[in-house]
Amino acid sequence: MIAKDPVEIFNLYSVLPGYGESSIDLRCKDNSVELVVGYDSKSAELQNITFLFEGCVAFEFASFPGITMYTNERNTEINLGSLVEFKSSDYADGWEKHLNYFNKTLKHFSILFLSENKQLNILAKNVEIN
Repeated sequence: MIAKDPVEIFNLYSVLPGYGESSIDLRCKDNSVELVVGYDSKSAELQNITFLFEGCVAFEFASFPGITMYTNERNTEINLGSLVEFKSSDYADGWEKHLNYFNKTLKHFSILFLSENKQLNILAKNVEIN
């Protein structure tokens, strides 16, 4: 499967210290996935960025670098630590066909965690960032 035409949604390194995230917590409830990224702040207090993926039908959490279920074409101008949405994705198209979605409602999101050496690929209808 191929994922291409990435668009940056949020650059983690606009908030994180240069050495990256301190923790990753992934929670699933009903058809939502909550991703909490912990990072050190100047006050020595752990801060969090929360991503809430709503209408999730599938996700893959794997080692990075590593093998995934698809080939992605990340734009070299987009920071590797950014949450991206692939505008063209066989992964999303396959699930939409399986679920009989006639309008394109699923989005393929991807994020790489450079300190933890993990990657998350998720199919969801929406993401909220807090």
